[in-house]
Amino acid sequence: MRLLAALNLLILLWRGVFRAWHSGARYGWAEGVLALARIPIANIILVMAAWRALWRYARARHGRATVWDKTAHIFPMAEAELA
Repeated sequence: MRLLAALNLLILLWRGVFRAWHSGARYGWAEGVLALARIPIANIILVMAAWRALWRYARARHGRATVWDKTAHIFPMAEAELA
C-alpha cells in the first residue's frame, strides 16, 4: 500500500512539473507557477461536474427530459501564433 501511495505521489509530482514547465514556456514563469495552484481547483471542478452528470443521468433514467447547456467559448491565441 505504501508503494502505491509513493507511486501516485511521484506521478502527481511528475505531472505538476510538466504542467508548470510547459505553461511557463508558453505564457511566462508566473503562469507556470499558477498552473500548479490550478491543479486542486481543476480537481474540484471535475468532481462537481461528475456529480452533476450523474444527477442528470439519474433524472433522465426516471423519465425527465434532458436539456442541452450551451456554452460560449473564447479561445485565446498566443502572440507567437499571430505573427
